[in-house]
Amino acid sequence: MVSRAETNSPGLRYVSIADDLQKQIESGVVNHGDRLPSQHVMAKQYGVSLTTLRSAVDLLEQRGLVRSAHGLGTFAQSPEANPKVLLVDNDPQVVDLLTAILEG
Repeated sequence: MVSRAETNSPGLRYVSIADDLQKQIESGVVNHGDRLPSQHVMAKQYGVSLTTLRSAVDLLEQRGLVRSAHGLGTFAQSPEANPKVLLVDNDPQVVDLLTAILEG
């Protein structure tokens, strides 16, 4: 984890925190499936508010690097764990059906 001084640099703190956590996930310091410390604990470690830490976690979720489950915690995942699919069909019902199948 980074020290408080490192997160006080100009710019958005939550982006710096998200970048740091991303480096840890990509370098293997945090492995796929590992549960991250609670957001309260990480906020204290980074010396930021819980709101700032939550913004960092939200950004990592958008990047496909973590998955949060309410009441269970936040887990690291590799970007490959969230595959992308392009679905094309001229029948909206087929698209709806296949979308439901793929999301499941």
